[in-house]
Amino acid sequence: MHPTQNQVDAESGTRTDELSATPADTLRVAATYLEAHGWTRCQFFDFANQLEPAACVVGAIRYAVYGYPEDSLRLDGPLGRHVELALWAVADSLGVDVLADLEPWLDCTADAVQAWNDRPDRSAVEVIQALREAADSYLGPRHIGGAA
Repeated sequence: MHPTQNQVDAESGTRTDELSATPADTLRVAATYLEAHGWTRCQFFDFANQLEPAACVVGAIRYAVYGYPEDSLRLDGPLGRHVELALWAVADSLGVDVLADLEPWLDCTADAVQAWNDRPDRSAVEVIQALREAADSYLGPRHIGGAA
């Protein structure tokens, strides 16, 4: 199991839903996932292969965090937040403008990264490279909007 996937407490057998990985780790796993299972656009996952489907950039990040093709419209909790932070790192690396209000910005970020992925002239090589570059340039969470 990759450290970005759900962890299980050995003693109780329950999920902890806490991650030991950084968003940069998640982006590297997502890039590797795309290399191994293929890339798609205009959908999170191409379910032709049910277990490990080809994915877009957002789907690959979701798979890296959840360990399965999570295609819900809304993600909640610590795992959903980790997906959002990884998407933020990609958007930041790609130069997506930052809005002052964090939560709407995160929603816009997912849409912006998805739109970038879905461009007709985009290639799998570019997406994988962008994930790795975003991972390499990730500096950790930063305060956005107002005084720290």
